[in-house]
Amino acid sequence: ESCMAQYGLWPDTNLVAERYGGWKIAKLASRILFSNGALDPWAAGGVTKTLAPELPAVVIPEVGHHIDLFWSRPEDPPGVRQARGLEKRWIQKWIAEASPERRSG
Repeated sequence: ESCMAQYGLWPDTNLVAERYGGWKIAKLASRILFSNGALDPWAAGGVTKTLAPELPAVVIPEVGHHIDLFWSRPEDPPGVRQARGLEKRWIQKWIAEASPERRSG
């Protein structure tokens, strides 16, 4: 209602799903890591479960919005450090797999 009052627009809640495939993304894409903080108000709209072997999800229990993307600090909670390690391993794996593909393609 606030969007309508302020901008004269009603949000299309299906737009993103229709444009990007919604939960069918597992058939359309790979090598995407979904990261959410459990305390993030946006997490309810995020991918919080692994959808396919190459579409992993990471949920960090004690934090909010994209804290795993900030610079690391000594006081980071253990869950953030663990998530960063997992994200790093996935990215390293995908880079290693993509390198031979690029050379042969």
